[in-house]
Formats: sequence, structure tokens, C-alpha cells
Amino acid sequence: MAQSATASPHRVNQNAKLDRALREAVADGGTQRAILTFDPACSDQEVARTLAANGGRIRRSHQLIRAFVVDLKSEDLARLVENRCVAAASADAPVTVEAVKYGATRQKFQDLVASRRSTSVGQTSAVRDTLGLPHIASADSVSGRGVGVAIIDSGIAPSADFGLRITAFYDFTKGGIATAPFDEYGHGTHVAGLIGSSGRLLSGEFQGVAPDVHLVGLKVLDRPGTGSTSNVISALEFVTANKDALGVQIVNMSLGHDIYAPAQ
Repeated sequence: MAQSATASPHRVNQNAKLDRALREAVADGGTQRAILTFDPACSDQEVARTLAANGGRIRRSHQLIRAFVVDLKSEDLARLVENRCVAAASADAPVTVEAVKYGATRQKFQDLVASRRSTSVGQTSAVRDTLGLPHIASADSVSGRGVGVAIIDSGIAPSADFGLRITAFYDFTKGGIATAPFDEYGHGTHVAGLIGSSGRLLSGEFQGVAPDVHLVGLKVLDRPGTGSTSNVISALEFVTANKDALGVQIVNMSLGHDIYAPAQ
């Protein structure tokens, strides 16, 4: 008699805990880096024992969402997700943005600004005009003064358009260290400009939506514009825990990866 092609209930339950990226990776074998989310009903001791018993090497802990980033072999991961304490397993997937890297040198950029200063007045400031905002913010405009915006991206490059309004900067590609703001890729600076540029470099033209906000840079993308999901989670945990100290009310993330799991 031919065997039934229907998967066993045990296997269905196991696969339900793995996102699509991990299911495909486990099938290929090798070592996986996974973000494991644990049932809050399980104690810290149970979680530690579960990981140790299945050969998991903990790379990072995300206590806000009760998760661990773990390196382990595919066969160990397949066994681990059978444990009742494991709620879900997701790939620590690479995150990216759709952006064009800044190829111009500093001098080329300065030359570009100089050439536009003589021709920019009267042009359409696409962001503000499209949103129905005054072309250039005035004293009567909503400017965002007193509001803090965290930019989780590739960084923020200092410029006259931001002045002294980049009030804090942390590099999560290096573990979240505090450092002077910078951006080797450019996308984060572009996003920060759309949100909060003063437009000073072009005589007030091309202002951001809220030209008086202060900005906090949380760098999660490297020079080529790539990062990891766990870096993004770390940045979100940090800004959530320190929002009052940083004066942050808004968080912007213009990045992501393919959808590997259904919404819960």
C-alpha cells in the first residue's frame, strides 16, 4: 500500500513555528542564525536549559520581546522548535533599502549646491507642496519644534541643513556605541532631510516636513546599505527604553526585508 503524502501533525506544528526563510535554510542543512521567541510562561531557567540542551550559541538577547539570537545547526533547530517553550523561530534576515549611494565627493556636492543656489528659488519643493504645506515654513507654520525623531537607517551625515539638531547618534552595526554622526551610504541622510531639513543649503528651498525637529540617528545599515534584523530590533529596544532621555516621540524606519511569516 502506498504511503500517505499527508504530513504528520507533529511535523505540521514544527513547520508552523519556522518562518519561510528558515524552513528553506534548514532543508539545505548547515548552521543557521535564528531569532527565537519564547513563551512568557516559561521561566528564564527553562529557556536557558532548552537552548543548552540543543546546542544553541546565544549571540544576543532581546528581553523586550523575550527573544534570543542563536547560532545552531539545522538539525538542532528542527529539534529545538518542537520544545513547548519556543513560540516561533525567524531568520535573522538581512535588511536593506532601495537607494542610490552617494557617489559624489564632498567637493562635487559643494559644487552642486553652489550651482543650484542661483536657480532653485521658485522651484517646487516636492515634499511640502505635495502635502499641502507652505512652500517654505514661516513663523506661523507647524515646524516640529520640541519634537524628536529617531532615524533607524544608515546614519545621518552632518550638514548645514541639520545644524545642531542631530542631538544623539548610536552605531548599532558596532553594538550600539555612541559616536559622532556619519553616513557612508546616504539613505539615512536622505530620509532625515525629507523629515527635518531646514533647506539652508538652498536658501530655504526643499525644506523637510518639520524643519525644526531634533534628530537622533540609530545606524543599523553599513557602508553597502545592508544590516541585520537583530540590529534593527536592538535599535528599537534602545530607543523605546530611552525615549524620554533622548526626547524622542517618533521613530522612522525606511527599510525592511521580504515577508517570511504571516501576520499574527
